[in-house]
Amino acid sequence: MRDREYKSEQKGAGSPLPNSDRPPTPTPYPTLRPLQVFSDPAISEEAMVTVVNDWVSFYINYYKKQLSGEQDEQDKALQEFRQELNTLSASFLDKYRNFLKSS
Repeated sequence: MRDREYKSEQKGAGSPLPNSDRPPTPTPYPTLRPLQVFSDPAISEEAMVTVVNDWVSFYINYYKKQLSGEQDEQDKALQEFRQELNTLSASFLDKYRNFLKSS
């Protein structure tokens, strides 16, 4: 009975072919996920701030060389780019802090 229920649950949802009674191939990820045990966070909050700041500087320095036009236009574009990167990085760092607190 349970086999029939399983087959009817699987029909059309995740099956490789429509109307197939064959269940989908299981993925190893749900099995492996509980095996991942970390005694310490991979990267401390301070180290992650350093990594993020380094990436922001890397992007700024890279795109600074790509700019053309008047110097004041370049400065304004870089300032806007830096603000956008800082906004994105602040959001990421907030999520990372929450992740560290939850683990």
